[in-house]
Amino acid sequence: GKVALQAFLQCPHLELVTAVEIAQSRWFIGVGYLQTLCGRYGDRFSLEGPVPDKPRCVVTEIATGRKLVFVCGDFLEEPSPFQADILVFAVQVPCQHFEKLALCFSKSPPNAILLTFVELPQMWWTSTECRWHIFDPAGHEHYSTSWNPAGHLFHVYQHDPKRPASLPISALQEDYCNWQAFWDEEKKQWYYFDHETEEYVYTRPKQCGAWRVCFCDEWKCNFYHNARIDHSQWQAPECLKQLGYKDSE
Repeated sequence: GKVALQAFLQCPHLELVTAVEIAQSRWFIGVGYLQTLCGRYGDRFSLEGPVPDKPRCVVTEIATGRKLVFVCGDFLEEPSPFQADILVFAVQVPCQHFEKLALCFSKSPPNAILLTFVELPQMWWTSTECRWHIFDPAGHEHYSTSWNPAGHLFHVYQHDPKRPASLPISALQEDYCNWQAFWDEEKKQWYYFDHETEEYVYTRPKQCGAWRVCFCDEWKCNFYHNARIDHSQWQAPECLKQLGYKDSE
C-alpha cells in the first residue's frame, strides 16, 4: 500500500486510488498507517472500515471527496483495479495465473498505462490478442522500491484496442523463466533462485515456466514438453536455455 498512499497524497488529480494486498499481515500494517493518518489529520481525512468479515477500508479527503481504497484479497478476484487509468503491477505472480491475468489486462480501459517489472509478452499466456503497446519514448523506467531503493526496472505499456497488436507474443510461451542461475564461488557450483517461491536449490531445475525437461528412452536424450499447450520439441526453449539446457541432437 505504500505506492498507493504516496500517489494519493502527492497527486491531487487522482480521484480514486485502489490498492490490493494479498497478505493479511501486511494489510493490517497498512491499515494501521491509514488510521494514524486519519487520526492525526482528522480535519482533512476520514476513514471508513475495516469491519469484521470485510477486509476493506476507505480513506476520503473531506474537501474533495477523493478516495483511497485499501483491500485485502486476491487482485485477480478484484475487477476494479484493472479498470484504472494507471496500473502499477509490482508483484511476482506464479505463471499458472498468467492466463487469467492476461484476460484481466485485456479488459482495461483504452489509453490505460501499465507499469510492471515482468515484461508483458512473458505473461500473455492466452489466445486473446494483446492490444497493449510499448509506451513512448523509452518503454521502461526505473523507480525506487522497498527492495531496490536505487531504482528497479519497470516496463511501461499503453492499452490501445484500436491499434494492431505490436508486442512479440510467443504462442509457445518460451520466454518466461522463473529461475535465475548464480555462481557459488565457495562451493564452485551453480545454484538457482526461484522468483515465484523465493526458493534456492543447487540441482538444476527441470521445470521452468510452462516447460519441463523430459527424457526419451528410445533416443537417450532430453526433449522438452509444454503441458499447457500439449507441445513437445527437441529444441530447448529459451527459458531452459537460460539454465544451461541445449537442443537435443
